[in-house]
Amino acid sequence: MPWARHLGETLLLAVVLAAQPARTPGISNAQRSTVQHMLADIQSRLLSAYYDPTFGGMNIKARYTEYEAKLRAAPTLGAAFIVIANYLQGLHNSHTFFVPPEFRYNTFYGFGMLMIAGHCFVVTVRPGSDAAKKVHLGDEVLALDGIPVSPANFNNLEYLIYELEPQTSLNLRLRSPVGVERQVTVISKLVPNTDTKPLESLFDPKDEEDSRVVGDVFVWEFPSFMGELTHLDGVMRQARRHAAIVLDLRGNGGGAEANLRYMLGFFIRHKILMDTEVGRKGRKPDMVKPHGEPYTGKLIVLIDHDSASAAEIFARVVQLDNLGTVVGDRSAGEVGESNLYPMRAPGETGGVDYAVGITVADMVMSDGKSLENVGVQPDLETVPTAADLAAGRDPVLAEAVEMAGGKLDPTAAGKLFPVVWAPYQVVRQ
Repeated sequence: MPWARHLGETLLLAVVLAAQPARTPGISNAQRSTVQHMLADIQSRLLSAYYDPTFGGMNIKARYTEYEAKLRAAPTLGAAFIVIANYLQGLHNSHTFFVPPEFRYNTFYGFGMLMIAGHCFVVTVRPGSDAAKKVHLGDEVLALDGIPVSPANFNNLEYLIYELEPQTSLNLRLRSPVGVERQVTVISKLVPNTDTKPLESLFDPKDEEDSRVVGDVFVWEFPSFMGELTHLDGVMRQARRHAAIVLDLRGNGGGAEANLRYMLGFFIRHKILMDTEVGRKGRKPDMVKPHGEPYTGKLIVLIDHDSASAAEIFARVVQLDNLGTVVGDRSAGEVGESNLYPMRAPGETGGVDYAVGITVADMVMSDGKSLENVGVQPDLETVPTAADLAAGRDPVLAEAVEMAGGKLDPTAAGKLFPVVWAPYQVVRQ
């Protein structure tokens, strides 16, 4: 989950207070009581469920006392949510995170950002949005609301503007692909949060699987390890007819372990150790068995900074068990088994719903190493340039197809899976 990223716990509160201190109204006594209940309940859940009872050597009870005092001093409700988030972020574990109560409005910025080789770039722009008039594909985002963007704080800034304190506008300092810098203010689109929910994703608005055939190469865009296993069987029946598969896990944030295991089963010849779960009850090996005849063609796996969790495990198993070649950018380094706990705290007009994710197991790969905070280093590191993004080219996919024995130029690769924007909202089922 994108909320789970940490990096620089003390920076997050400084960012919001330095950026726009007047955007959030003050906090009432009733609201302060509510967030104090939240912190207390999160502490209780953490003590009972977190995979490491030593908390990495941290005195978690002393930390609670410290952050309870910070809550008493928080000047706004948004700042209070950030205190709670920081309390959990001190564990430096991506799958332990705070999900605040829903806001009255869903916020859409109209563009998506991605870290590519240590730089933040605009990678999607929604037609018809305010951003479409001011922000362009391939722009490098140098600063957000006056805060320089770097690999060390990007995840926190993202967590802030999407989850903890969505903004009615964003002030951006941008650099065009030809090196010209400019300042713009992007006005957000606010959609009332009543009977609807947003569908605009953080980065790539595409959330559906898709596939194409290039020569004898089956190109499979695979954005999530979710969905029905029978569907995977159907796609693999098509893929088996071809000499190579390019499995595109860029932007894949993970999903269900059952789907991960099932996918791996298509490519292995014998039972393998996928990883070892390390939790309070000890170590539990995760073994995966093949199902059906293993695919014997060439396998190329694409990853980027937004490939996380199950996508990272899949890519690393491909490397460790010599199943194929991993291409792209270093992955997110967000690997663990997490339980999401819905919770409720007393509020001014009844209960206030929120949630907390808690890591219940670390995942150690067959080489004895964890991917948490490390990620997967691709066998071949290749990324698009700003000019590629601006022109809609995808040199990474083009190179992967060529490695697989096909032929696809970067321009055609960029058009292979066009961006399809979902509606701003749908009625909840």
